[in-house]
Amino acid sequence: MDNINLGNQGKKSGNFWIIFIIAIFVMVIIFVVWYMRANRLQSDESAFQPAENHDYDWSQMDKGPYHDQISYATSTDLKTWKNSGEILAEHASVPDVILKDGTIYAYFVDFSEDGIKE
Repeated sequence: MDNINLGNQGKKSGNFWIIFIIAIFVMVIIFVVWYMRANRLQSDESAFQPAENHDYDWSQMDKGPYHDQISYATSTDLKTWKNSGEILAEHASVPDVILKDGTIYAYFVDFSEDGIKE
């Protein structure tokens, strides 16, 4: 009787299943990423609907900077703050300040004009 060596055939079959499982795993990851990106784009588009002139009409949206307000707070120790309760600007967002030569300059994005690009 002849001896038959099946050692290499078993290795080839094992390699096939490892590659097959890895390929399925990679395809599942690609699908999950695609699915998440597609759903995120859909939700982003529904949150901000452009006006007819293709500008964003922030005042007509449920969310966005048109609904923001800017106020200020004061502190003597930079640890505890007291809200002034005073609104400096309606329909404004992203405030910041600069101190230059003893003068405080405040700036922000103003969305008070309907449909006008900021």
